Amino acid sequence: MPAALKIGEENKDWGFKINYPFYVVSKKGRGYFLDLLGDNMVMKTRNGMKSQQWYFDQKTRSIKSVRTPSKSWDIQGAGKGTNLNIYTTNSGWWQLWKWDGKDTFYNVQNKKVLDSGSEDKEATNVQAGKKNGSKGQ
Repeated sequence: MPAALKIGEENKDWGFKINYPFYVVSKKGRGYFLDLLGDNMVMKTRNGMKSQQWYFDQKTRSIKSVRTPSKSWDIQGAGKGTNLNIYTTNSGWWQLWKWDGKDTFYNVQNKKVLDSGSEDKEATNVQAGKKNGSKGQ
């Protein structure tokens, strides 16, 4: 059996370093950062707050908020909706995301990706959408 991964080591199956803070930055013009308004995931101007920092938790295989480590990225409605928020970690498939190593986070079950749509404005809502190669993804 392989040795357990340690903090900072990369989990190659999931595409993340363990418990290593990262940011998600839009490829669109203004380069907004993935942030939180309450528990809702939105794109906002960089502000240095913990609400814009994320990390991969090896134990739960989920992406957690540095601001609220008891909550993970979540497709609302236990995967029945499209809105993305953070919710109490339960490791349901709707909370499990991988990084492709290039430019896309995708859900392990339905393969939907983070999508901020075509608008490039402050507080744009983030959804789970079908991959289409747009800059909002």
